[in-house]
Amino acid sequence: MGNKEHIKECKCTFCGNEDFEVPSEIINAIKKEELVVFAGAGVSTEGKNVYKTTLYTDVNDELGENYDNTFPQLMTKFCSKPNGRRILINRIIERFEYYKSFSEIDNIMKQFFCPLADIYSIKEIITTNWDRQFEEKCNCMPVVYNGDIPLLDDNKRKVYKIHGSIDNIGTLIITEEDYERCYNELRENLIGGKVKELLSRKTVVFIGYSLEDEDFRKIWQFIDDKLGELKPHFYVVTPDVRMKEKLKDKNVTVINTLGSNFIKAIRRQLIEDKYMLNPEILYNVVDSMLSLVLRVHRDTNDMMHEAKNSLLVYTLAFQDGIIHSLKRILSRESSGEYLNPDFLFNSIRTYYKFFNDYNRTGDFFNSAYLIGYALAMDCVCYLYDCISNDKKPEEDKMISLYYLPKGKIYNDLGEFELDLEKYKIKKYINFADELIKNLGNENFEFEVHHPPFI
Repeated sequence: MGNKEHIKECKCTFCGNEDFEVPSEIINAIKKEELVVFAGAGVSTEGKNVYKTTLYTDVNDELGENYDNTFPQLMTKFCSKPNGRRILINRIIERFEYYKSFSEIDNIMKQFFCPLADIYSIKEIITTNWDRQFEEKCNCMPVVYNGDIPLLDDNKRKVYKIHGSIDNIGTLIITEEDYERCYNELRENLIGGKVKELLSRKTVVFIGYSLEDEDFRKIWQFIDDKLGELKPHFYVVTPDVRMKEKLKDKNVTVINTLGSNFIKAIRRQLIEDKYMLNPEILYNVVDSMLSLVLRVHRDTNDMMHEAKNSLLVYTLAFQDGIIHSLKRILSRESSGEYLNPDFLFNSIRTYYKFFNDYNRTGDFFNSAYLIGYALAMDCVCYLYDCISNDKKPEEDKMISLYYLPKGKIYNDLGEFELDLEKYKIKKYINFADELIKNLGNENFEFEVHHPPFI
């Protein structure tokens, strides 16, 4: 989305300016869950470092234009051709599908979206982008229609897609007429009201825009119309070095760097402040533990098949609890929630309580699963602390892999097998025998797995 001047003479800090400071107001706003990211095409598929050409340049060259049209003017000319809009939308879809076909391209976009996903307390995002990057990489609920507003869960991360979504091609804002209709509707509808509320009440950072963006001009016009002199202070993160001069009379702080550099710097500061856990350490610990437990779980099922000992169902349920706990952490990576120390510690306490509750009611299979689920998170925290503080882990505090009721855990197979042979507590033996019978597994020919729920 550029013009001839920008194509000929790029003045951006594309090589990566890291000589900047993150304003303390932004860090404080994040910690209070009061930061809003307003994102443009520069952070996504139309970023300079993503692909050799932008949608704008492709359409411009096909039409033989001179890079002197705004984005909606150029798209209006294309859509005026026979079946132009349908052709253009299909090309946009093909373009997005092409990006997803190559991990090299996707990894470039991840440099912005994955660090943003880690910052769990950024809950509100506004974008003029059509693609699904925020939904797929940052676990965002998309808000496209007015009817989406009443259904919002305040605890979920949301992206307000004010120019529509590729998932709903009828919503795409492309031409001059679309732009005019879009901003007229934003002045009156529920989504526009929500956007106005966010812009007026919270700390807002614009990322991924340049002076050539008609999106950016329209947004500022919308802000001026809706907020007037009551506009709060905004932040603009852009590699476009001309932006400071252009916006010098506005109530704006311009930070010249790539959006990915800026988001990484924020994440780094939050980790140093111990507001969030380091994702590189946490997820590496979880990956390593999961590989170990999956292997041991297969071996334990083989052991049960050979030994035909029903007591092994407790260990199998225990191991499934560990596996599901670790898989849950990895599956929620795009939400960043397990990087929140409070969330993680509360989860551990909750599952220990569940374990005690189920034990008291005599549901020993589920209680074995629950203690495994809690202990997995507990061990992740312990190993995270050791690695973060360069301490050697103690052997007896490593992940336990075997279990016998009531609450006896082992990380040594030999010790577990000895106790298994001499185990005599009847109520637990009888419970295990009955469970095996109810599963139709009296001959121990099937593997036993606890489902990921209780």
